[in-house]
Amino acid sequence: MPSLHDVQHWLLTVMTTPGGAERGAALARQHHGLAAGELVHANAVADPMRRLGVYADGYLMRLYDCLAADYPMLQRVMGDDVFGFFARAYLWENPSHSPTLYDLGAGFPAFLARHRPPQTAADDGMWLLPVELARFERAWLETMRDHGPEHAHNQALTASPWAAMNVTHWTVPPCVRLLDLKLPLIPFWQAMAASDEVPQCPQSENSLVAITRMHYRVSAYPLTYWQYGMLDALRQGCDLHQASRRVENQDMPQERVLADWTLWIPVAQELGLLVAAPQHQRD
Repeated sequence: MPSLHDVQHWLLTVMTTPGGAERGAALARQHHGLAAGELVHANAVADPMRRLGVYADGYLMRLYDCLAADYPMLQRVMGDDVFGFFARAYLWENPSHSPTLYDLGAGFPAFLARHRPPQTAADDGMWLLPVELARFERAWLETMRDHGPEHAHNQALTASPWAAMNVTHWTVPPCVRLLDLKLPLIPFWQAMAASDEVPQCPQSENSLVAITRMHYRVSAYPLTYWQYGMLDALRQGCDLHQASRRVENQDMPQERVLADWTLWIPVAQELGLLVAAPQHQRD
């Protein structure tokens, strides 16, 4: 007579093995030495495998619902059938191993990018759209969950660029996500949010975006290359001098980068993209 512990792990293997209940039952028999007929009785309605399939299919559908909840706009763009095909393939290839379902869909954008048809052109907007939209939606979700400027203590907005000049150390809040996209998705996203209709796919175009949160409200903003570069460098631990050296080029020397940066600081603070570093980090 198998122990309760063995039966529980046997059923868990049947339910969660990628490929369905039959594959799970075969794997469970290898691992635990127990066959489905020994633990699940047949009745007039269903045999053991059909009864086990109810649990295995229900487990997969629960994960699918979580993935669809994380990517609602992507599901609208792709349609239920196509989204369902890729979502189930993703779940079979990437079974859940985390105690939180928040982690379940983290790899979905990369999964879609890896499974692009080989004959598809790199700038094909119709294929780029699901990949880039998935990146956008995941970043939006992460911004909602991560720490924002609401958690920064004693943070007063600088009233003018001249006041900002007295602060030499700035940090980017953890909630900020910087995206280097191949499609201009902010207008597309806004149109999707305002209507049930799916807008026309935008033309391929490089687009630098910051997704951030201020007063617990998430928003997305377009960035210039130097704004993106400065925020990215600061996030990597650079000081202002190092960051401006990274961003400078022939058309925009370091002095101009720093001047434009100083003028932009009050705006960036108001958007939730910057906070002054705590005093102990400045010393």
